[in-house]
Amino acid sequence: MHTIPTLANTSPKVAIIGAGMVGSAVAFACLNRSVVSDLLVNDISKIGLGQVLDLEDAAFFSSAKVRHASLQDCGQADIIVMTAGYNNGPGESRDTLIHRNELVLKDVLGKMQPIKSSAIFIMVANPVNILTFMAQKLTGLPPSQVFGSGTYLDTIRLRNTIRKTLDVSDASIQAYVVGDHGDQQVALWSSATVGGQPLLTFPEFEHMNTSKIAHQCSRKVYSIIEYKGGSSFGIGAIIAEVIECINLNKKSVIPLTVYSDRYDVCLSLPAVLGVNGIDRIIYPQMNATEDAALQAYIKSNQAFCINYRQENITQGPTLIDKSPSLQLIGSPVDNIPDLQPSPSLSLKKVGSFSLLGPSAEASSEMTKKVSALKKPSSFRVFKSPVFSFIRRSSNKKTPSTVVESDMISSSTERKSYSTLESSNSLVLLSPSSSGQC
Repeated sequence: MHTIPTLANTSPKVAIIGAGMVGSAVAFACLNRSVVSDLLVNDISKIGLGQVLDLEDAAFFSSAKVRHASLQDCGQADIIVMTAGYNNGPGESRDTLIHRNELVLKDVLGKMQPIKSSAIFIMVANPVNILTFMAQKLTGLPPSQVFGSGTYLDTIRLRNTIRKTLDVSDASIQAYVVGDHGDQQVALWSSATVGGQPLLTFPEFEHMNTSKIAHQCSRKVYSIIEYKGGSSFGIGAIIAEVIECINLNKKSVIPLTVYSDRYDVCLSLPAVLGVNGIDRIIYPQMNATEDAALQAYIKSNQAFCINYRQENITQGPTLIDKSPSLQLIGSPVDNIPDLQPSPSLSLKKVGSFSLLGPSAEASSEMTKKVSALKKPSSFRVFKSPVFSFIRRSSNKKTPSTVVESDMISSSTERKSYSTLESSNSLVLLSPSSSGQC
């Protein structure tokens, strides 16, 4: 006798953090798929209010209620989708967003506490693997309840290419992209099948340059960014599908960002998804080339995760950057160490860190790139600047500042920074507000 499956949670309360291109696409897809009963939207700007008003019209054709909510309210949702963060620009790798989006993540999670103990937290902001790892440490939820969108979108792009080449349905294709949702992603051609037959035995693929195809799939996002500023519809549809898998306890196998005990990192692997989140990870078969590519990514990912753990348990001041004439020391103001006076050095306390620099004018070369510091309750070393230095122009005819950091290279981004501290030749900048994706 056929048994009708019981719906695990047909009407969850879903919170979407960030109402930019991605967040609004996720919200719209969820309404269209009728996978939510209450849809909470949070955004730091008035855009969020506008999106809610617009989504209310779309919700007329579903049974869902839409409202703008505080972060604390969002923390009590059944499913929390994190889309807030900075986007990568044309030609910019997702990895360059790590430290800017960490600022956003820590700010959001700090204001969201306490988070509902049974909530499932889905990371969408990039770089998704690293931010998922951070979120697992910061939310207080079990790793099975905190995962990211991973390489689900990349896998769909690969399967679309296979579908078009062989003219078969999507359901007939089993092929995965794993590892990194970015430039180091690995397409698993060796284990790909169509209708149970190995993909590479099909005549259409016997002489095809699969490396080139995989590269084109991984670079598709850059074309989207160039043409329209960012991708949104694809990821919106994917997250709606993920939420439905949770609601209906479908136990679908989806390539998501999960924590792997085997590799001790968060990366994208096929995982069984149900009402409680990640049930288990399935480690796919790989040939030697694919395994080597994945191991190379894992190695770089492990290095970051080890550093992140160490930096977040460090006690005392941390040396961030040094040169023969400049040092940046990160520390809570009260814990700045006593320094021996020196006629060639001066100390400035700025917020939660200090600048130890020469009393004489700094050279322009010195100011080109300085690491940045972010402090919640511990010390963080940023390898690419968020807090940045600029050098004042000494030319009286052109008093405008000369930007020395590529992190604030555009005029629009420069306007969002505010001066915290200045000296004769250096100005320390800090973001005045967090952007949304």
